[in-house]
Amino acid sequence: MHPTNMTSKDRPPSTKAADLYDAAVEAVFFNTPVEICIQRNAERYRIVPEDAIREMARKLRRPAFDEGFCRIIVIEPARPRRA
Repeated sequence: MHPTNMTSKDRPPSTKAADLYDAAVEAVFFNTPVEICIQRNAERYRIVPEDAIREMARKLRRPAFDEGFCRIIVIEPARPRRA
C-alpha cells in the first residue's frame, strides 16, 4: 500500500487489487503523535512545512478491519528511557 493512503476512502484500490489475486492485505499503522513528527522533520535534510504535516495528521485515519485488512499492526513510538 502506498504511504499516502491516509483515509478509508483512499485505500480501496489496494485491497481490491489484493482480492484479484486472493491475497491477504495487512496494514501497518505508525501511531506517532504529530509533535514527534514535527520534531523529526526538523532534523531532516528536506524539511516538510509544518502546516503540511499538521494537515496530513488531521486527515489521517487508522485502518479498520471492515476495509478488508486481515491484520492491522499498530506501531507505537518508543518511550524515552529513564535515567
